[in-house]
Amino acid sequence: VLSQPVNVCQHSDNEIIFTASSYTGALEWTDTGGGTESGNSVIFGSNISGTVTVIARSAQSYSGALTCYSSTETKSAEVKALPDAPVLSQPVNVCQHSDNEIIFTASSYTGALEWTDTGGGTESGNSVTFGSNAIGTVTVIARSAQSYSGALTCRSATVTKSAEVKALPDAPVLSQPVDVCHHSDIKIIFTASSYTGTLEWTDTGGGTESGNSVTFGSNISGTVTVVARSAQSYSGALTCYSSTETKSAEVKALPDAPVLSQPADVCHHSDIKIIFTASSYTGELEWTDTGGGTESGNSVTFGSNAIGTVTVVARSAQSYSGALTCRSATVTKSAEVKALPDVAISGASYTCENSSTELTASGAVAYLWSTGETSESIMVNTPNTYTVTGTALNGCTATSAPQAITVYPLPPVPGITPLGATAFCAGGFVTLSAYAIDTVSYEWYKDGQLLTTGSSNSPTVSESGNYSAVSVDRRGCRSPQSAALQITVYPLPEVPVIITRPPFYVGFKYTLELQSPEENVRYHWHENNKNTGSAGWQYPLPDLQPGDTWIYFVEAFNTYGCRSRSDDLICTAEIPPLFIPNIFTPNNDGINDNFHIAGLEAYPENELRIIDKRGRMVYSKKNYYNEWYGGDLPTDTYYYFLILVDKQRTVSRHTGYVHLKRGE
Repeated sequence: VLSQPVNVCQHSDNEIIFTASSYTGALEWTDTGGGTESGNSVIFGSNISGTVTVIARSAQSYSGALTCYSSTETKSAEVKALPDAPVLSQPVNVCQHSDNEIIFTASSYTGALEWTDTGGGTESGNSVTFGSNAIGTVTVIARSAQSYSGALTCRSATVTKSAEVKALPDAPVLSQPVDVCHHSDIKIIFTASSYTGTLEWTDTGGGTESGNSVTFGSNISGTVTVVARSAQSYSGALTCYSSTETKSAEVKALPDAPVLSQPADVCHHSDIKIIFTASSYTGELEWTDTGGGTESGNSVTFGSNAIGTVTVVARSAQSYSGALTCRSATVTKSAEVKALPDVAISGASYTCENSSTELTASGAVAYLWSTGETSESIMVNTPNTYTVTGTALNGCTATSAPQAITVYPLPPVPGITPLGATAFCAGGFVTLSAYAIDTVSYEWYKDGQLLTTGSSNSPTVSESGNYSAVSVDRRGCRSPQSAALQITVYPLPEVPVIITRPPFYVGFKYTLELQSPEENVRYHWHENNKNTGSAGWQYPLPDLQPGDTWIYFVEAFNTYGCRSRSDDLICTAEIPPLFIPNIFTPNNDGINDNFHIAGLEAYPENELRIIDKRGRMVYSKKNYYNEWYGGDLPTDTYYYFLILVDKQRTVSRHTGYVHLKRGE
């Protein structure tokens, strides 16, 4: 007899157990697979799904290998499949007190839906909804349930989802700035504090955000308002905002600036005053001045006793609540107490007979003299007292102190005496002497042009011209010029220049010559400070011997007898450097007739040998001194061999060729 087990749900903790009883013999089982036999039962777990069936019979064994079987007994039970688990949506997080809700929605499930949540959720159909009033995380757990006969209900695996109601950030606390005046240096600054997250501002326009503040300049006018809130950002592009905070302040309009009158400038010590008057202003009037002004109602008055510019600065002031006073733009006006010109007369207080003195006015730009003249300077030659009235650029006038003029007589004309000849050669001079009574100094003139001034009555002159003098007395009065004294200065001849220059070699002829000799000039040559008696522009030097030295200079005399002298020319006879020619022409023309070896004077011992082309010696001479004129040898090329011994007994040998060429 088989028991009938109840059905079970898949993957549950329950098992299907078939149990046999009331049988005899042995028990034999057959099942659909997966069962576990244990004694008189077969057990199936819930991991499989579907119907499981067992067949049982009893078997009685007898002798002779006989086994008898009972009829079979069959029983079945079912492992019910679990329903599909729901798929839950993932709602986004929401901000506290927002209009948004957290809604979890289930789909794709079978059977009935079972919910569990952390509290506060409202189930409706296949969803659970949470409002945003409570801060924190909300969680739902969902599963599906399938009911079967026999009071069996199978449930799916649970699905869990969570979302968060985010706390709002702390709202900012805004400072309350005081009102400011239009165009003042003070700004309206709203500052936020005690907030969390980031700060978001809205204003009426013109504000400048910087960190936790918004600043308004005073160039605008009227009320400025800011609205601030804090914002907290979360993952998933969620931003939560605090409640807003609103503050306002006002840029007060400035009062109307006063209109100041412009008074005219006045002259120093005049009876006219400078008065500045204000009009068309609002509020109270405030004055500032450079000092000395007297305020009275809407005006400030200055007298004319102080020279210079006086300035007033005026503005209007409007008071508001909260100890705020707004002031208009300032208005500045100036006027001047003009200085009188410091008119003065400069110039000598006297003049000399037959001359005038110049009086010059200063300190003004326009003048009127007591003579009626209007120039800056006037010339006067009459004894009198003079004044001038001057007008400055500022239009103010003043009169100078009087200036008295005295006229003195002239001193006598001086006489001139030369203290030497009045005609001489250039380089000479003559002293002139002048004299007149009551004279303190003299002025000297050459050809009518002033030369010197001073106390000297004896100048020294060295130039041709007509010289005269003027006597000057202690008052500076000058006499007429004296009669002229003629001085004649004759020119020197040009300095002669000897153009013949060293070196001067022994064995050569030299003639000293002058550069560009002048006509009508006599030249005297001097040798070693002795006049040679030679008067031409050339002078031949005597034969030179080694070591000879002469000093020459030339004197030049013109028709006036005036003399000039050349520089000294020092002539020292030198031994020429050794030079052996390669040609000579013995044709008796006096030019290159001999085999002339220059510089032999430095070699007191020598020997010359001449060899022809055949190797024959055709000439030989010890201590040769340029005596070979070629003899009777024909025109041809010859070879020389020259041995030289100098004063230090040093021997040198020289060989070469020389071409002897006779005239055709």
